[in-house]
Amino acid sequence: MFAGPGLELMPDNEDIAILDLTFVPAWARKPASANPYADRGEVGRAERGDRGARRPGGNDGGRSGGRSGGPSRPRSGFDRGRGMARGDAGRERRAPPPVKPPPRIMVSFIPERKGLKPLVAQLGRTGRAFPLLDIAAMFLSKPEYFAIKLESFPEEGRDSAPPLFQCSECQAVFVEKERALGHALKAHIGKFYEKQETQAEPPKGNFVCVARCGLSGELLGPPNYHGYSEKLSELHRTRFAHLTLDEYRSRITNESDPALIERWKQEASKQTEWKSVGAEERTFQRMADVESDFRERHAPGLVKQCARFIISGPVSLRLEDSAIAGCIRDAWKRESRFPLRMSIAIRPAFRHLGMHIFKVGDKAAFVSAISPDPIDPALAAEDIRRILEHLELHPGHTRQETVDALVPGLPAEAPEVAAVINSLLWLKEKGHVIEFYDGTLAAPRRPRPPGSQPAAPAPAESGAGPRQAPAPEA
Repeated sequence: MFAGPGLELMPDNEDIAILDLTFVPAWARKPASANPYADRGEVGRAERGDRGARRPGGNDGGRSGGRSGGPSRPRSGFDRGRGMARGDAGRERRAPPPVKPPPRIMVSFIPERKGLKPLVAQLGRTGRAFPLLDIAAMFLSKPEYFAIKLESFPEEGRDSAPPLFQCSECQAVFVEKERALGHALKAHIGKFYEKQETQAEPPKGNFVCVARCGLSGELLGPPNYHGYSEKLSELHRTRFAHLTLDEYRSRITNESDPALIERWKQEASKQTEWKSVGAEERTFQRMADVESDFRERHAPGLVKQCARFIISGPVSLRLEDSAIAGCIRDAWKRESRFPLRMSIAIRPAFRHLGMHIFKVGDKAAFVSAISPDPIDPALAAEDIRRILEHLELHPGHTRQETVDALVPGLPAEAPEVAAVINSLLWLKEKGHVIEFYDGTLAAPRRPRPPGSQPAAPAPAESGAGPRQAPAPEA
């Protein structure tokens, strides 16, 4: 189900219902009712090792500054010393390297056609006019109904924009090439290599402790074991390349629990072999060899490089790159408060699908399946003239209020009442009267003759929404 503020849209094979679409001034507009990025406030927290609450003076995810509004990369030396291996406590702490500023990325939201088509069909059935900004906000509440354009811009003092990197298999986008390569190998290794495990004898020796990764919980092995360095280097390359090797080592702890040592022995007794998939079969015993072969043969076609990419809404919820994910999250919050860019992007799509967009007053834009077509009441038949003149004097009246004013005191089944209602329906179908989302009516304002002065606005009626706005302009 696709839902927005006051507008509920069901899939194509179900009945679609348009409900009370709240009309409020721009300053009172609230964010879309569903925030798809509500759980993305701390992207990549587990991989950064930021467990628990944010510490005073720690990284704030880039929300306190930065031109792009996205989070900066984790500060080097974060919580330095908490996860140090034993024996490092007395060493002199080195100054952390400078923090790399967040990238300059512009985020734009684009409506998806599969969300527009059923909406246009329902608007055509109702024949009513709805606020364009509220419809745009509705699209932002459902990731399946919008796409996102990411575009990087040149840094100060440079002419060319830094490239972004995308995995063509799943659309994931990264700021750094190494992280994109690491993701592609980890997420899609099964497409290129077949993993086979065989059982061997557990490692023999006197092991008093086993090293454990403080970020992932994986056991690396005893520091005096011959495969320890290779395991540490592999885990750092494939999962924590955003940290320097020294920073990652500071997250390693030595555990002396006999149960953990025994668990590592059982894990180490499983020997892994990788076979390449395809005509040219190759076998690898070490992950480092698999990575080298992947970079040489598959990575060039799998990882794209460009300054602009378009990804789907659902993909944006699964991005591993915290900088890009933060830029999207902050842009979504800004746009959902006042969805001006989405409303601009949605205009040509609506027009292409046969919808009509018109303004009410100086600012509010409405969308309808019926094009406003003003007529001169003096040239119309008597029953039509009375309705048009009444709505020109009382814009914002409902059907019932119009009936009560034109044929007062008559029961609902009276022929005179039916005649007024039928005339109103005909006027609505032809665009001579606009019916808004809340059931209020108004006659489109006729173009002024050249050189004439603007007519005085009709007196404001009590109530909310289009009642307080001038008649729509054709």
